[in-house]
This record gives sequence, structure tokens and C-alpha cells, in this order.
Amino acid sequence: MSLVEGEDVSKFIHLNRLAPRIVARLYETIFIFLRDNIHCEKRIVVGGNTLEKSYFRKIEDRLALSRQTAPQTFSPALLDSERITINGSEYLNIKALLYTFRSHPEYLRLLEPRYHSLVMGDTNTENIKIGNTAALLAAQVLINQHKSEEEIAQALTAINAENIQLRFLDPRAIGYQSEGAECRDDYMYDNKPWHNSIGHYDEIHNELFTLDMYVNAEKYPVINIQFTENNEYQRAYQIYDCAQKKINPINDSSVLGMEKYFSQVMNNIYDITNPDSIYLKEDPYWLVRFVFMMGTHFAAMPPFHFSSELDGTIKDSIRTQRRPVAIYCEGIKWLNWALEILQGKRDQFLGISVPFVEQIAKETIQYATI
Repeated sequence: MSLVEGEDVSKFIHLNRLAPRIVARLYETIFIFLRDNIHCEKRIVVGGNTLEKSYFRKIEDRLALSRQTAPQTFSPALLDSERITINGSEYLNIKALLYTFRSHPEYLRLLEPRYHSLVMGDTNTENIKIGNTAALLAAQVLINQHKSEEEIAQALTAINAENIQLRFLDPRAIGYQSEGAECRDDYMYDNKPWHNSIGHYDEIHNELFTLDMYVNAEKYPVINIQFTENNEYQRAYQIYDCAQKKINPINDSSVLGMEKYFSQVMNNIYDITNPDSIYLKEDPYWLVRFVFMMGTHFAAMPPFHFSSELDGTIKDSIRTQRRPVAIYCEGIKWLNWALEILQGKRDQFLGISVPFVEQIAKETIQYATI
């Protein structure tokens, strides 16, 4: 990919410490292009089973491979307990999570996509390149110089797919039960740019963190992850884990980073504040599906992030293999947050109200009485 001209988005953000407002506009540009040029193609209505094939079994297969690759790191202590503690918060571990999702048809009904379409398949921002960075850097200069909101807004508007020469690399749209040019899948998977920032992927991938683990008296794993203070990505994204702390970033002046812009970006893409939005009609449960997608993506990613020695061997220790373990933990957190939304324990997430809490409750009662 280094032979393709242009700057990859992750590296460009890192080198230039783009302000969160600019990163948010860049994400918006990416999503608008995908919405208007990719996800509108080859659309078909689907009848179910996407979750089992594309998400649940993939997680189980990938974690089995992780266990086979590094059995001491991805040990029964890490994978097989009912619960796991991450940075002081207790969560259901992966087996309990998958069992809970599978055993509640009302949850599966809400998480299952209504249609499949053409997808990119891997929108990790390392796979997205910019051919012309002028508009992005111009906006950065105005923000650094504390120019007026009008000037900054005009500069942000100038950022679009054509001006920045947006390119997508390494498409992996292998599709759901399809091949070649007919490949289709759940469009939600292409929202992955958020995993680079609010999912901490760029910090984890570049090993800007420490990790330690022990097993407590209840035989549950206790993991502590500490990101390098004031690292390059943290300065750009200004990540604040409001998803965990259950605060509303729109009403909290201390939240200045990417979480604060989540609702703004997603509203501009899917018109979510408009009750007549065609996107809401087609995907009314998009928010919980997004949170669920983030969790399934991270939970299935560990095998691709093992560190190997110079001779190609894998050193099986949690310190050496802290990267796939941290990625696994990120998956656990997001899947638990998705489950909390489905259980009616969260009425908002990242500044967006959950509009279907009552509907979930009704469906839960309906299935319980069948």
C-alpha cells in the first residue's frame, strides 16, 4: 500500500495532530462517499442469519485461533470465565456475551440488518488515503490561529471527497454468502473509522500503552490498560471514555474530542433527528447495531495482531502479546455496552438518545409470553 500515492489517514492525523473537528469532518466525508457511492449498490433485502455467520461464529473461530497460537496468553483464565474486569469495571466475558445474544431472539431481531449491499469491507483509516491534504491543513491553520467560527466552518465545508482525492485501499468485501462482483454484506461494518479513534485502535496498534493482568479470588481475570499519557493520537483525538462513564458529551464541557462529534457526524450522514429520515426507516436500530459492530470487530481481531520474533516465532506471554489482549478487551467493552442498550439500561450513547428502549421492552415481553 505504500506504493500508492497519498497519505494514509491514520498516519496523517498522527503527524499533523489534526483537531478533532477536522477528523470529524474527514470521517463525515468518508461516510458520505460510502453512503452515496457504495452502500446504494447491489442492495437486497435479507431474511436473517447474518449475525451467526458474519459475527458470532467469526468471533469464536478467531479466538480459537488465538488460543491455538498463544495458549498461555489466550488461556482459559482470559477466555473462559463468566466475567472479566477491565480498568476497574466488571463485564460479561465473551462466552456469556455470545450466549446471552443468541438466547434472546428479540435482541437478534434488532441487531440483524434489514438489507445487504456492496461494502468496502475494511475501512480502517490505515486503508484510506488522501491525495491532496491542502484543505485539511488549511482548516488546521485557522483553528490553530483561533479564527472566527464562520471562517473555520467555511474551511471545513471545503473538505470533500473530490478535493482531498479520497481513495480506499485493500477492499475485503468478500460478502455474505456471495462471491466476486455480487459480494454484499452489512453496510454497518464500514463505520470502522470510529474504531481508530474512540475505539483506541490507533493507540493499541502502535503499542502506546501498558497492560497487566491477574486472576482474582473469584477466578475472574482483572486487566488494567494504561495508555501513554498525552501520546500523539490522544492529542489529536482527545479521547475521553464517555461511553464507559455514561456521561453525555454534548452537555459536558470537559469533553472536547471525537466522542463529542459522534452525534453530529452521524446525524449529517443519516439524518437521525428527522423522524421522516429514510435512513432511520431503513435501519431504525442503527445505534445499537453500531455499538454491537464495534464490539464484534474488536473481538474477532486478535489473531491479526500477535507480535512475532525476528525468526518468525511467537513469544507466548501477555506482556509481549499485550496488543491482541488489549484489542480483545476493547471488544468485550463494546459488546457489553450494546447489551446494556438492548436491556434498556442505557437511554443514550455518545450523545444520541436511544429511541427504541420501549420497543425493546415490548419485544422482550412478547417473546417471553410465546
